[in-house]
Amino acid sequence: MNSTTDSENAELRHVVQVAVTVTFSLIFLLGVTGNGTVIWITSCRLRRTINTVWFLNLALADFVSTFLVLVTVLYLSLDLHWPFGPILCKLVNCIFGLSIYASILLLSAISIDRCVLVLFPVWCQNYRTPRLVSAMCLVIWILSVALVPGSYTLSEMSTERNRSSCKNLDVFEDWERREAGIFTVCIFLYQFLVPLSIILISYAILLCTLHRKKLNRSSKPLIVVTAVVFSFFLCWLPYHALALARVSLGGLPLLVNLVAVPLSKCLAMFNSCINPILYVFVGREFKDAVKRSLTQAFKTAFEEVP
Repeated sequence: MNSTTDSENAELRHVVQVAVTVTFSLIFLLGVTGNGTVIWITSCRLRRTINTVWFLNLALADFVSTFLVLVTVLYLSLDLHWPFGPILCKLVNCIFGLSIYASILLLSAISIDRCVLVLFPVWCQNYRTPRLVSAMCLVIWILSVALVPGSYTLSEMSTERNRSSCKNLDVFEDWERREAGIFTVCIFLYQFLVPLSIILISYAILLCTLHRKKLNRSSKPLIVVTAVVFSFFLCWLPYHALALARVSLGGLPLLVNLVAVPLSKCLAMFNSCINPILYVFVGREFKDAVKRSLTQAFKTAFEEVP
């Protein structure tokens, strides 16, 4: 009976592994192509504005994370064997962590920026410049680097029976170290709960101000920012929920580990390739968006409201 169950679990694991490999491959192709296009258009084809600076940096963070998905695809294709050594294991996980930290900090900063724009329009007109936003983005990248040591500490390569594995890249992993539980809670706080609170407060103030001043709340940049923020938290919520459940319950059922955890990581990574689609199609009819050139579509999405 146990051998039959083990065989079924191994078969299920293999099926999920193939499905995750295919999904990650699609995410890699879509993410690199889409975010690469955003980087090219916002840096080379559009006038440098506050919005293009924000979304250029967000696209850079998403490009890095989706590009590194290729490493996970190779890892899964090798049947969870890591032949690249411990240094590359830590380096890949640290760079991936850096890109995720940068994404969430940028989303929080963009939300605060939209709020400040409505609350203090005169100050923004005089001092809110692309140069100031570029400096803020630089600070965000520096802060993201400062958060990387946690990823470095828990990224380790282990070898058993001539097979090496790289922690954090394994979509089926189940942490056994006590420090991993503490790290999971910290990740939830400063990668999800705290930014979500900041963004919700910013949007509450923003919407109340728009209602009080009877301003137009359907401007293109506001719609795009709202869609980007909503998709981020929608995509990452299952992953964080399962991570917290693993910590609080001391582990997850085998079926959840084999199926739900890998799928939640697929959904989380899908967020990094959905933003370019949102930039083009949010707030306009699909047929109109298809008829526009890519440059015009992004220009409309990012244009500043007087």
